[in-house]
Amino acid sequence: MIMFDGKITTLEFIFNLKHKFIVKFNPKLIFTTPFQKNIATLFSGTLLAQLINVIGALFLAKLYAPEFYGAYSVFLSFVSILTIVNSLKLEYVIITDNSEEKSKNMVNAILIIVLIVSVIHLFLFALFKDFFFKHGIFYILLLLSSITSMFLSNAKLLESYATRKSWFKKIANARVLMAICTVLFQFILFYYSKNGLIYGYAGAVLVLFIFYILISKNIIKKPDLALFKNTVKYHKNIIRFAYPSGLINGVANYILPILILAYFSAAESGVYALGLKVVSVPLFIISSSISQVYFQKASDFFNHAKYKLYDFTKKVALTNILIMLAILLVINTIGIYLLELFFDKDWENLSIYIVILSFFVLGQVAFSPISSLIVIINKMHIGLIFNITLAFINFIAIYIGQLYNNIVYTVLIFSIVGGLSYIILLIYFLSLLKTYKKEV
Repeated sequence: MIMFDGKITTLEFIFNLKHKFIVKFNPKLIFTTPFQKNIATLFSGTLLAQLINVIGALFLAKLYAPEFYGAYSVFLSFVSILTIVNSLKLEYVIITDNSEEKSKNMVNAILIIVLIVSVIHLFLFALFKDFFFKHGIFYILLLLSSITSMFLSNAKLLESYATRKSWFKKIANARVLMAICTVLFQFILFYYSKNGLIYGYAGAVLVLFIFYILISKNIIKKPDLALFKNTVKYHKNIIRFAYPSGLINGVANYILPILILAYFSAAESGVYALGLKVVSVPLFIISSSISQVYFQKASDFFNHAKYKLYDFTKKVALTNILIMLAILLVINTIGIYLLELFFDKDWENLSIYIVILSFFVLGQVAFSPISSLIVIINKMHIGLIFNITLAFINFIAIYIGQLYNNIVYTVLIFSIVGGLSYIILLIYFLSLLKTYKKEV
């Protein structure tokens, strides 16, 4: 462990640097409200984490061949979908319920649920491993996906409790830690295994889980099952609508790399995944920085001052869109030029995917950071319909791409129709919130 002046460890130095990276002076002089300060805290951590991730990803992509990056993208898709499956979306209750006792009890109950559900999909993967193998997906990838998703689900669960307690600095630190461990492990494991990207990410998730266990250890105890049942009964719409909606949304957002591998090739899946990663970095930064703080603030407005929701939400959404437009302009000009200089011909379609996917990401940033509105105003059936539509778009896109033997058609249909769908969803919810303003 490196020491600075005999006092600060390397990790502590990085966490301190994270805040200086955004502002070189006291942020309290800039951010005056708790909402602004919480966003600034999460933004600083998320920005540094994503810079580490994207720079690391570019160098790692140059080390690993596109087909290995494709296998990694498929692994991430399975992990992302299974993470949603595991928790039944009950982590929403941890943030929204007014009772601290119920919230803590939900944390402990969901930890057990995650374990049970993970064992179930491990068994199912073992049962259908031959089917997946026929489509180019090896059992070891499925096995690691299940185990990794279990630890990631629990980490996200504990992050939800941290959000409830406004531990935003700890959440920001966790994101930086995850980014550092992911890139570091993947670089080291490159020299030992062609699947170093997968093993490195799995190891980083384990570190993240341990971090959250350490900061939340005081709330871990045996759950009260009767209290859990009553709490779930009160929030039954989450399981009825939010869970299937979130699961279908997860499938819609993450299944394309799996389908590209199954119907095209691992290399094409890798190039697509890297293109989406590059263009999605600003989306992730904006969404991760704002969504949790917005959820907390919007819930408060809905309970105590509904009329404020429209102006607040409109301001957040428009700001996100304008920021994303500016960033996408840079990515699609200077960014593409630099990437073409950096990568060889194995990644020749990368710039095409970045240009096409930019519209989808712009549409996504319009609504994703404020998507908790679906839960807050109890319109989860709308979210379910939207996510079914989005999943359907994916399958239509892959069908047309395969029909014409051109993956660009797949990405183009997915981006344009998917992006427009998010914009329509934003317009719908803003019109709904406007009625609350008129009621005053």
